[in-house]
Amino acid sequence: MKVSTVFAPAFAVIFAAGAAHAANPMPVAQYRLDGTLASSVANAAALTVMDPLGQSDNGFCVDPSNNLDIFPVAGGAAFTNDTYHDVFLVNNRGVVTFYLDGSVQATAATSVMNLDPSQTMNFFLDNVVAGGQGEYSSGSMALIRVHNEALNAVPPPAAGLTA
Repeated sequence: MKVSTVFAPAFAVIFAAGAAHAANPMPVAQYRLDGTLASSVANAAALTVMDPLGQSDNGFCVDPSNNLDIFPVAGGAAFTNDTYHDVFLVNNRGVVTFYLDGSVQATAATSVMNLDPSQTMNFFLDNVVAGGQGEYSSGSMALIRVHNEALNAVPPPAAGLTA
């Protein structure tokens, strides 16, 4: 199965709407993000997977060296270009763990991945108000799931995807 959804345009998910939200709001520092994506990081540019602020380089990304990171807090393993990878980020009350293809890459106590009060998650949106606005890379996305709790079990990798 070939998936070719390009990361353009970037998008945001806002969790602050409706009566259902009032009864079960998205926790600011307790959620899990699952994704299956391929990156084509080039030209010393990063691919921001999710940035809670959408205005900085901080967030969950594939860095210019092709490593999966929570920038600027913790780095992980190499992220091979043009190959789909399963990525997971768990924010459990400010203790953030991220995974690449089912393996833990790093765990760090940080507020970098906490949602802002608007409860917006910005996907593939990087640095929209400061310098470096031209630094971005392309890629493909097959799946994004957001859970409103810090689930611990990492699902098995997706099978059969090619970039």
